[in-house]
Amino acid sequence: MSGILIVLAGAGGLCALLTVPAWHRERRARLAAKKAASRRRELLEALQAARSEAEVHDLVRRQVERDLPDAAVTFVGDSESCAAVRLGREYGRRDDRERLLACPVCGPVALPSSCFPAVAGGAAFGSFLIERPGGVDRAHVESLRELIALAGPALANLRTIAAAETRAGTDALTGLPNSRALQEVLSRMVAQAGRTASPLSAILFDLDNFRRLNETFGHDRGDDVLAALGETLAETVRASDVAGRYGGEEFLVLLPETDRDGAVVLAEKLRRSVGALAVHGVDRRLSASFGVASLPADGGDGDALVRLAGRALHAAQAAGGNRVEAAGLSIARSL
Repeated sequence: MSGILIVLAGAGGLCALLTVPAWHRERRARLAAKKAASRRRELLEALQAARSEAEVHDLVRRQVERDLPDAAVTFVGDSESCAAVRLGREYGRRDDRERLLACPVCGPVALPSSCFPAVAGGAAFGSFLIERPGGVDRAHVESLRELIALAGPALANLRTIAAAETRAGTDALTGLPNSRALQEVLSRMVAQAGRTASPLSAILFDLDNFRRLNETFGHDRGDDVLAALGETLAETVRASDVAGRYGGEEFLVLLPETDRDGAVVLAEKLRRSVGALAVHGVDRRLSASFGVASLPADGGDGDALVRLAGRALHAAQAAGGNRVEAAGLSIARSL
């Protein structure tokens, strides 16, 4: 037996025989357990305070790098391709040998790697890919399992909240942002335009004679028209633009860094697109009236922008419809 023999005695006699190295090992184990518990509490607190998936990803990465400074951590959100997600357990490659179950996520990775699935409610919805020279040793596998097990529910909860917020801001019929979401976007765009001294334009348009269309062809066909119009809008506007259903058959398009003339050009394009729409069960040509307004040319804030676009829209309707009118200008185009 190596080390110094220590006899621990108590009222009932000898209690234990420990060598000094064994005593040190127990002490180190207690300290390690205490440190692990402290880090677990710190991580749980950080996860509870996280406000986005990206923040959770960063917390996991930083926690892994505490123990494995030479590791690279990536979150894989594609649950259909990752072998770890399909198996519900960690999966990876530690050498150059091909594994029987090919994984398109970790298979092409140059370094030895392991994927740890993120699980919530018994279902895996993504994984954390950890690449490291020499691979992840067994001594760290258990701590990584525990880390990802803590992060999984936090990620799932944030996804649920984000999905609920998206549904709350989305028009169910067209799939476009609803009035509530448009108001929030408008506030942000107005603030951005003010900071960058760039123009911001709005197009407000309304389908002509939509009530008569509903009466003639039925509300189901009217809903089909609105849904088709939503698809056309999504395909026509730029990625930086935001188009949504403002209410009823009225739609609003917000165009950052676009002046009045540019907005009129897009409104004309949309007017022609509406006229070209073909909806099953509606044997009538569709048309819409458009109003355009811009900041700073026509108004000083978001409410004024939409209000002036609305006045231009009413002018287009009063002139017979199927037209584009711009606030502050005598612009009208028709067939």
